[in-house]
Amino acid sequence: MKIKLLAGDLLLPLRGTRTEAMVFRGGGGNVTTTNQVAIIRPRQDGEVSLEYLHWFFNSAEGSVLLESIRTSASIPNISVKNLLEISVPVPSLKKQKQIVEIYHNWCAQRATLRELIVNGESMVASAAHEMLGGD
Repeated sequence: MKIKLLAGDLLLPLRGTRTEAMVFRGGGGNVTTTNQVAIIRPRQDGEVSLEYLHWFFNSAEGSVLLESIRTSASIPNISVKNLLEISVPVPSLKKQKQIVEIYHNWCAQRATLRELIVNGESMVASAAHEMLGGD
């Protein structure tokens, strides 16, 4: 059975060892997925934000929770039945927003750190190249 994706759906791989949750932002036309990807839609009552769910499933706590329901077959998998039985902690919307803001701040810092590392490695390589050619 194929299900049409909606903008704001959270996608979670069910097979393999990769468990990074992704947000479907929408696109042109109808998009469907297979049964190897769980589609998680935030509750319609507005008590859980998409950004919070995205953070949670990609957090260390979310990863441990997902790992606890993953089968240890030759190709590990998470059943939809087991996924439905897990309990996701849901703080107030205010706390959800704070968690997401902290997470986004950290992501920006991490990107800056990566750029600094790449720049530093380039500078060292350039300096070493110049010194090796200068003798």
